Amino acid sequence: METFIVLSHLSSVCKEARENEGARTTGVADTAGYNSDTTITRFEKGRAWPRNPDRVVAAYALTAGVSVFDLWDEAIKRARAKGPKSVADLADWADQDAARAEKQHQKDAEK
Repeated sequence: METFIVLSHLSSVCKEARENEGARTTGVADTAGYNSDTTITRFEKGRAWPRNPDRVVAAYALTAGVSVFDLWDEAIKRARAKGPKSVADLADWADQDAARAEKQHQKDAEK
C-alpha cells in the first residue's frame, strides 16, 4: 500500500494535466513561486507533499487551464478506487506504513 492515500493520485493527475498542455515542471514551479522545480519533481514522483499543496495544485490548474476542483476530484476518485475500503483496511494500512517507517528509520540510523 502507498505511503499516502491521496498523494500519488493527486500528483499523477497534476502531472497528466501538465503533460497534456506540453508544459514543463519549471513552468509549474514558476507559477507556484518556486525558484526551482525540485518541489514539483518530488511531488510528481509521489515522494512528498509540497509545503503548500493548495498553491502547487493551483499552479497546475493555471498551467493546464482547468479547475483546481477538477484536479482534486479526479485524484479523490482514483484514491477511493484504490485505497482502503474499510476502517479495518485502513488500520491494516496504517500498521504496514508504521512498520515501513520504522524500517527506514533503522536503515538511516545504521548509516
